[in-house]
Amino acid sequence: DAITEIVKAIFVPLLFFALVIIAIGIFDEARLDGFVSFLISLQQLVQIGMNSRTHLPENINSVFDLLSPVLFNYNFVRPGCSIGTLSFPLVYSGYLIIAFSLAFVFVGAAFFRSFILFVPRYVTDYGNLEKKKKHNN
Repeated sequence: DAITEIVKAIFVPLLFFALVIIAIGIFDEARLDGFVSFLISLQQLVQIGMNSRTHLPENINSVFDLLSPVLFNYNFVRPGCSIGTLSFPLVYSGYLIIAFSLAFVFVGAAFFRSFILFVPRYVTDYGNLEKKKKHNN
């Protein structure tokens, strides 16, 4: 069904990026590294499964079909496809808008992370420096 594919095409990347944005905000460096590594490994595993479809049983292929949206590779998004009333330039523009919007959200999450991690440390270090200055005088 074309509507289901369009919903998957919008929902899965948004969920994927939302998880990464949340991880940027709440995980420490080691956990963030592990989480992003897991997502990249998942994408690589699905890509390998999609490339070896002819050599795998049908039930395994259905699992890779279910996981294929994490690759962000949608075969129905091309001129003359089954989307219907949506033109290719409209779909392409929509993806660009979503991508640039998510880029701004990523930058915002990174600033939030740096504010949460570094500002309290800076304030504490500055306060300790002031205490040392007063103690030395």
